[in-house]
Amino acid sequence: MIFGVTGDLAHKLIFPALFAMVKKGALKILVIGVAFPRWSMVRLRKRGTDSIERSGGIDYKRALEQLLSLLKYVRGDYNAAGTFTAIKKALGNARRPAHYLAIPPSLFETVIKGLSREFTFAIRRRNIEAELPSESLGTRNLADTAMLVPLTVDFHLTTLHSIEDAAIAESMVLCGVCVSC
Repeated sequence: MIFGVTGDLAHKLIFPALFAMVKKGALKILVIGVAFPRWSMVRLRKRGTDSIERSGGIDYKRALEQLLSLLKYVRGDYNAAGTFTAIKKALGNARRPAHYLAIPPSLFETVIKGLSREFTFAIRRRNIEAELPSESLGTRNLADTAMLVPLTVDFHLTTLHSIEDAAIAESMVLCGVCVSC
């Protein structure tokens, strides 16, 4: 699940990382994008395609088609309980979804609280990734916010500086396996 899927971070780094994962055979699960804009699936798929074209091109059309088929979009306001109800419905029977926060740090607490209110499963890993220099992240505040959600494994804070970083982080988040653990 990617919060902020319509934003710049998703466009610049996440879609290319997801494409790389599909090409390697590492991504075969539903990818739910969550954001506020009233976008259709057609628009989201066009945005993902544009992202991949701009980041290096589409060298494997079948992988692009597979990625686009895995996408699902939930539109909603992060302050509204109905958004998290819609997310829960979109997840179906998923037992341990990964939550990727590609949103401004000022929204982290809102989203984490929304998740903790709606979901009864324990989040197994908290990953907060930001396209900011690490010294400006306010790591302590982010860690405190993340502690609002029950956790059974650990907490990670990752900064992204390149598409390669995003590919590593994305496989860590979506697979639930941290490359540093």
